[in-house]
Amino acid sequence: MLLEHLLGDGEEKVEEEAKMFRRGRFLSFPMVIGAVVIGVVSGKAIFGPPLDEYWTKKLQEEAAKKGDAGSS
Repeated sequence: MLLEHLLGDGEEKVEEEAKMFRRGRFLSFPMVIGAVVIGVVSGKAIFGPPLDEYWTKKLQEEAAKKGDAGSS
């Protein structure tokens, strides 16, 4: 009986939460573009330096391998 009561309340809460997060219309184009710009800028700020360091090391390793293979 307690379990049925808890499950019944849970279903009602899920339905209420679904109604709360439902949008009445689609997102506007400027909002989507703004979100994309913010995502790209923050992604470059967060991941840019480590990626630059990774690719610099990777290119140096490849150049060293080509140099070793060319001298053999």
